Amino acid sequence: MSTESILMRCATVAISGFGSIATAADLTTTARSSDTPAVAELQEVVVTATRRATLLEETSVAITAFSGGALDRQHIEDLSNIATVAPSLVFTSLSRQESYPSIRGTSVGNDAPGSDLGVTVFIDDVPTTGVGDNDPNLFDLQGIEVLRGPQGTLFGRNSTGGALVIHTLQPDFTPHEKAELSYGNHNLVEGRGYVTGPLIDSQLAGKMTFDIRRQDGILHNKFLNTTTESTSLWGTRGQLLWTPSEDFRVLFGFDYSRDTSPYKVQELIGNFQPAIFPPLSYGPSDTEQGITSRGNAQSSGGLVRADYTVPFGTLTSITGYRHADARDFFSTSADPFNEILQNYHVGADQITEEIHLASPIGQQLDWVAGLFFLNSQREGLKVYSLNVQPDTLVANFQDPYTALQFNANDLQHVHTRSYALFGEANYSFVKSWKLTLGARLTKEDKAGHSEKNDTSGLSPDLAATYSHSWNAFTPKATLSFLPNKRFLAYATVASGFKSGGFDTSATSNEGLATPFRQEKVLSYEFGIKLSSPEDGVVINAAGYYAKYKDLQVQEFQNLQYITANAGVANIPGAELEALLNPLSWLTFSANYSYMNAKYTHYVQGDGSVFTGNQIPFDAKYHYTLGADAHFASPQFAPGKVALGFDLTYQGKKYFENENNDYAFITDRTRIHGLANVHASWTSADESWEVLLWGNNVTDHRYIVNATELTAFYANIPEFLAADAGGSPINRMYVGQWNTPRMFGISVTYKH
Repeated sequence: MSTESILMRCATVAISGFGSIATAADLTTTARSSDTPAVAELQEVVVTATRRATLLEETSVAITAFSGGALDRQHIEDLSNIATVAPSLVFTSLSRQESYPSIRGTSVGNDAPGSDLGVTVFIDDVPTTGVGDNDPNLFDLQGIEVLRGPQGTLFGRNSTGGALVIHTLQPDFTPHEKAELSYGNHNLVEGRGYVTGPLIDSQLAGKMTFDIRRQDGILHNKFLNTTTESTSLWGTRGQLLWTPSEDFRVLFGFDYSRDTSPYKVQELIGNFQPAIFPPLSYGPSDTEQGITSRGNAQSSGGLVRADYTVPFGTLTSITGYRHADARDFFSTSADPFNEILQNYHVGADQITEEIHLASPIGQQLDWVAGLFFLNSQREGLKVYSLNVQPDTLVANFQDPYTALQFNANDLQHVHTRSYALFGEANYSFVKSWKLTLGARLTKEDKAGHSEKNDTSGLSPDLAATYSHSWNAFTPKATLSFLPNKRFLAYATVASGFKSGGFDTSATSNEGLATPFRQEKVLSYEFGIKLSSPEDGVVINAAGYYAKYKDLQVQEFQNLQYITANAGVANIPGAELEALLNPLSWLTFSANYSYMNAKYTHYVQGDGSVFTGNQIPFDAKYHYTLGADAHFASPQFAPGKVALGFDLTYQGKKYFENENNDYAFITDRTRIHGLANVHASWTSADESWEVLLWGNNVTDHRYIVNATELTAFYANIPEFLAADAGGSPINRMYVGQWNTPRMFGISVTYKH
């Protein structure tokens, strides 16, 4: 059996946790000698960042990997929890239906169909459609890989900052099943599990999974005297694995999820009491909106992956289909008078095809080359109902709000085609040195139409049809030094590309039809990986310098956000991850990231200068410390007990390019000791597990997102009020806080 075949088999069962949620349960025990105490040996981690199975510590890419077992032990169910403990990853979740991932300073974009994100989420190597489809429920997983830095060669489209790669468990020819039942605070009830096994001996195996979750509301609507932001969702996944021969295997899969949880419950965050409003509450567990939000989001997908092995390599075809449909009703302004209500529909249908040929690994020269195609239809419809209060600032000075009560419609439909040719080769010119060269040639076409109208009588009706193409060549070069299995050093120069697009916030037909420019990044990275599994030590470190040109950003002009291009952003940073296993029963973990994400040159379209400002949503530093212990349980309950925790800290963030968010906002974006804990008992035969888990047990609350809407709340004197130095003193924001303390118990049966 080839080295690649061995690694592929390992990858299906042995991707182990790394990073702050890696635990001692991911370790195996070995004895170094007869007179040396047994020391837990860190498992070798298998990743797929090079489109083939390779060992993490021998892969010249900055990666944080999480095993499915580690995710289960911490009861992590969405990517927001991953971002809390992963270096350089920001996951801004306004709701489960609207989330924005960012890695190493990529900007947080908007939800318009004509724009894209700088980080793509892949499920079983199939890219998701973006907003509405990029925050899957994390169950039935083999593992998650966070790839940091441009992945413009092998992953390509919209990966200027990196990629989030999710691998599900594949069907197994050994029959087994798993069932888990959880109960937690706010009446959380969840059931999930899977069954897998052979359907035709050695030729066809199948797997079915399910996940059902419901929870009472976690926010108090003080105006309506109700609770809101509840959870109600379910999902399923089915797969068939056909292996007619040792050289040929085909994986068929589908997934479906439905989420009817209330969407995007906004909260007020202010420092004054507006005179024209009733008494308002600004607490992190309160909302004052005059309506109850509604949501109905569905996502689904299909997959056919075929791998055919021949003497000179493996030919792989990955055909994917993704569908997303979300229909939601919520309050944008979060106030009792319902000044801004929004009905929103986002839909997407996407077909992708990738064909690549990869040589066997472990040779002096190995390579992978392929073709990629994407065909996507995305649409977004926003219907606003406005009830602007007469004495507010915006009602007196800003058209069309002077009409006070009116409806507005914003529709965009965009058809995207993306074509790519890619390849990467590794050449070991001497035993310890390897040179990697790769490139991707991409052509992307976007065509669509936008329509805008309102009933105010003060704004013209707009309609525009448009199309544009973008091309990019994104090369990569890496020099690696691997003198032995314990040490790797590498230096990489890599580029990335995100196509331009079309915004929906223009005020003219010409503006709707004018595309914003493509975004490019050139990244320099140096990294080292030091691993001594038998001694229980793993250290990964990376330093990088990313140079963005035409970074796509959100600008706030004339009381609305538009997509535009910043001039230049140079982002230096450093990352460190470490695991230490000093005793057979104890593991320490730590990670740290520093990111000086600032605009090097940025003059906004209205002349505002933001050069030197911190890029919104990015914090300068982030670090997590953790520990895990495991030991034999008492004789009356034979088995194993495991205990663990992690503690997270993070610097402040801004939400506006101006960096002028008030201190009562920025001070509350810091994370000061957010703690997650878990304790479990596993039976001796490993068929039963009882898990006690707590996420954010310190109940540390911080602001995830905030947008200033003072003009909709303050009258003219309140808005103009200033301190002795002339600085305004009254400001009102709407936004979201992080999830409060969650805890519960999970009972799992495996057979």
